[in-house]
Amino acid sequence: MTDALKAPRAGAGGASVVLLCLLAGLLLTASWHLTQGTSGVGPADFLDALLGREQSHGATASTMEIITGSRIPRLAAGIAVGFARPEGGSAAAAG
Repeated sequence: MTDALKAPRAGAGGASVVLLCLLAGLLLTASWHLTQGTSGVGPADFLDALLGREQSHGATASTMEIITGSRIPRLAAGIAVGFARPEGGSAAAAG
């Protein structure tokens, strides 16, 4: 075997790091998006719901009802529209 076949590919580790950073950014953005809305449920309430604590907001519905009934479907619709666009949103970003 030649040395060229044995040598590891340059940039394979770098591509993995970039992919992990993009995934982390996507998860942070999605988490932030779930806390946005007009119902009075903010980031602290979202965290309390995930940890099973008692809710402290003034909304009439429970935090989990708001998240599962409104915010997760809105996030899923945004992701679906992003995937459905053939250019992936690049035309809107360009001008």
